[in-house]
Amino acid sequence: MKRQVVSWLVLLIISLVTVTGCTDSIDINDLALVMAIGVDTKGTSHQVEVTAQIARPADAVGQTGAPTGGTGEPTWTAKAQGRSLFEAMRNLMRYASRRIYFAHNKVIVFSEAYARQGLADAIDFFSRNHELRMRTWVAITPKKASDLVATKTGMQVIPADSIEKMFRYSGFAAKAPRINLMQLEADLLSPTSDPVLPKVDLLQNGLAMSSTDKKKSETQVELAGAGIFERDRFRGWLTNRETQGLLWFISPPHSRVYVFGCPTSDQKVSVEIKKYHFTLMPKWLKNRLSYDVSLDDDAQLVEVGCRYSLFDPGNKKAVEQQVNQRMETEIRQVWRRMQKEKLDFLRLGDHLKAMYPWRTESHRDDFDQLLPSIQLTLHIHTQLRSAALLQQPMTPGNP
Repeated sequence: MKRQVVSWLVLLIISLVTVTGCTDSIDINDLALVMAIGVDTKGTSHQVEVTAQIARPADAVGQTGAPTGGTGEPTWTAKAQGRSLFEAMRNLMRYASRRIYFAHNKVIVFSEAYARQGLADAIDFFSRNHELRMRTWVAITPKKASDLVATKTGMQVIPADSIEKMFRYSGFAAKAPRINLMQLEADLLSPTSDPVLPKVDLLQNGLAMSSTDKKKSETQVELAGAGIFERDRFRGWLTNRETQGLLWFISPPHSRVYVFGCPTSDQKVSVEIKKYHFTLMPKWLKNRLSYDVSLDDDAQLVEVGCRYSLFDPGNKKAVEQQVNQRMETEIRQVWRRMQKEKLDFLRLGDHLKAMYPWRTESHRDDFDQLLPSIQLTLHIHTQLRSAALLQQPMTPGNP
């Protein structure tokens, strides 16, 4: 019995020494933490150009980014080219003194020029990369992705953190959809749906970069709409109104703001939508496909400049009708664009599959040809619930 116990103890000690631990571990001081990736084309040589925003931990101290040495810059931007995306990534090591590490990457930005050639290879590479997280945000820009990745923007110490949080809270601004790598891959693999990506652009906001440098204006990254794809190739940009309609279908916003003019003055009325219920129901009757869209929402007056009484049911009804008309315009415009392009970026096929799976299977190869003939029926109902505690507009000299 004692011999058996001793044997087990010896085996346990050997296991503790040889089995536990990470034999291929890399010290964190030897890692270059990639925070953002930009993908471009390089001239007419069909080469891929990759730009990586890499954190400088020693210079990104606390919440302020106060330098403790080195350059004082919280990030370092590296750029490399290659015949493929993977080769370009590896060529970054020609300039980096640490191993490139992607697990902390926040966002991937494709340029329009690269996206026109197709994203399938890039998405395949990023999906196979065991370091990259599938919840990484993906976007497209009409400019060079390298310029956007290299821009120091936002309130965070690391610019990529600012872009990541901009996507996280974009539901309040409602200016672009939120698409991550997982959703993009699902759209690419779908037999009916076509991908859509948020558009990010560079904006000169006219503000000085510092109190001592008043001549230069600061460049910031902004969410500026959406780009649509035919399978993996970029097709075109949606207008602002079309993007607003798109969000109801694929990326429900946290809040929506509508501004209308007063009927008797040049003042404005601002209405906020915070609570709503959106449903999309496919119907297949007499060999004809149609969709019923229902949107019930509660509106709140948050800014009133009109000189009329909100106690009047007629005035209240007029505001509700204006909201209804604006929503209907958004939805119908993006619907017409979908039918014109014959691209299912509204994911109608996914809803059809849930309701009529056999119909989707029989039309999986020609669903795009059905889009121009699909009928849309809209049911929009807005209820003005509150005037934010004040029923009467504020009038100077009239308490």
